[in-house]
Amino acid sequence: MNPIDGLILAGGRSRRFGGADKGLARWCGRPLVAHVAAALAPQVAEFRICANRNAERYTAFGPVIDDGRWRDCGPLAGLRAGLAGCRRPWLAYVPVDAVRLPPDLVARLLAAALDTGRDAAMTFDGGSPVPTCGLLRTSLLPQVETALTGSRRALRDFLNPLQPAAVCWPPGAWVWSVNTPAELAALAPDAAAGDCDP
Repeated sequence: MNPIDGLILAGGRSRRFGGADKGLARWCGRPLVAHVAAALAPQVAEFRICANRNAERYTAFGPVIDDGRWRDCGPLAGLRAGLAGCRRPWLAYVPVDAVRLPPDLVARLLAAALDTGRDAAMTFDGGSPVPTCGLLRTSLLPQVETALTGSRRALRDFLNPLQPAAVCWPPGAWVWSVNTPAELAALAPDAAAGDCDP
């Protein structure tokens, strides 16, 4: 049995994206969330989408939750919502703009966490951390809620003391984020990865 639930973080304000709902921006004929959901779904037992607006549109791609009372508190609030509804020991989380994810992402994150005995694992693009793409033990929910009620709401500030196991990928091999409309427009599809499959 797969011990991992999945979460797509789609609750941000997308300031650098002009305030538009980034997950619904289209690339290769489909919303970004569709690309991410297609890549994540085979890797987890089930997944949810954390979105704070346009919930009815996101339900076309998976079950939707929101940040609840911690709305606008950043990705850590999305993780709290995901952990609260998690039915398995681990939660893998990815951002809604990670439109090209490795097919073995979740397996490698779990292997790294188990090999090191850590409660968390985090993706690295080359030497750069990608804190919005990782894995947490579901039992960390109380610590996440404590952080949200205090002053440690930044995701990196929460993760650093956990010393997440690192899973490193070659720089630029995958697409972990698309920050602006210009970046999205410049992103070339990869036919081998099925970016533009219907």
